[in-house]
Amino acid sequence: MECLACRNNVAYDINRKENYCGKCGLSFTEDKIPITYDSRFPYRRVRRNGEPTSSYQAGELMSKNPEYNPANQLILTCPHAQCNIPKEEYDIHLCDWIAEDALNGIIKHLDNEPNTIFFIGRDRRAEWDLNRTRSRIRPFREAVAEKVGKGDIHLDVHSYPHTDKTDNWYEYDLVIFVHGNEKMVFDIVDELKSEDYTVLVLPADKINDVANHCTEMGAASTLIEFNSELKETGRLDGACKAVAKAVKHYRRGVHG
Repeated sequence: MECLACRNNVAYDINRKENYCGKCGLSFTEDKIPITYDSRFPYRRVRRNGEPTSSYQAGELMSKNPEYNPANQLILTCPHAQCNIPKEEYDIHLCDWIAEDALNGIIKHLDNEPNTIFFIGRDRRAEWDLNRTRSRIRPFREAVAEKVGKGDIHLDVHSYPHTDKTDNWYEYDLVIFVHGNEKMVFDIVDELKSEDYTVLVLPADKINDVANHCTEMGAASTLIEFNSELKETGRLDGACKAVAKAVKHYRRGVHG
């Protein structure tokens, strides 16, 4: 078993009678759910019964704010996170290099925002592109569809390689798509620009099916792409913080 906080190998401790990570001090059940709370790991990951752990991961933030309990959900998805793939697939961008880092950064800065869940796709993109209509039958997509409802807020988190010069995306720090809710998009854009990030705003693309499907089900949805160079230059965390701040403000303005 691998520790989900520090990636260290977790072994069964006979004295403790539990799966224990000696590096960071977290204990785990057999389903990899943390038993002990740690500030570096403010959420729990679970998996659907009967599904292989490689299919997808899901979890929820553990809110510490009983005074704010919105009826709507905040849902984050990351369909192209499976980067444990052959080098030739990685090099041609058959995974989003820093998308899971961006997702985790947003989760960190949401600071245990209540009624918030996330889904991480683990299918190899070469076999199943989870952001396409044909993949609605996959466990990741089915799990997302089961949770999304009218009035929910949805962020689909991706990244793109700064080395790709086939279009002008590499000139920007982030690219964001408008899926029918311009206010949320431009709240995010304004917050990013206030922190000196450059953002390209584009209309919704028909092929981006996770956001399209969530929009069909009544959620305020957007797809956001992070330039992979943000991680190399140490600016990823600031971008994640700006996105999280904007989404929290939008949620409270609309549903607070």
